[in-house]
Amino acid sequence: MELKEKLVALRKEKGLTQSAVAEKLDVSRQAISRWESGIALPSTDNLKSLSALYGVPIDYLLNSDVERERDQVQTDMHCGEQAIPQRKNKRKRVIIGLAILLLVAIVVLAFTKERSKQDILIEEMEEEKVDTSPEGDFYFKW
Repeated sequence: MELKEKLVALRKEKGLTQSAVAEKLDVSRQAISRWESGIALPSTDNLKSLSALYGVPIDYLLNSDVERERDQVQTDMHCGEQAIPQRKNKRKRVIIGLAILLLVAIVVLAFTKERSKQDILIEEMEEEKVDTSPEGDFYFKW
């Protein structure tokens, strides 16, 4: 049996729709349809998620000559859901990371701008009297 046929059979065995599987894997329904029709192949992460969701080894999904052993199937749907990678949490972490990066960039820019206000150009400095010799004064202009 090919991957596409296995995916359809496993989904129906679990009593799930393509939309339900798509939601659990955080992919589009069209992606599930393409996998089940053989137009496209799931990524490695999606294969892991499908394996966990359906309670079968990845080897069973990928190899047409591997037969499924019934005792490997997880009947508890909840266990399969826990094994699915938490992509939504991953997105949150990425967004939080980008927000922190943006905040750091703003702070650095503000510090740099404030620091540049304190800098004085040599041309704008006033003359200063400098006594460097015992014989007399001379002026040094910046």
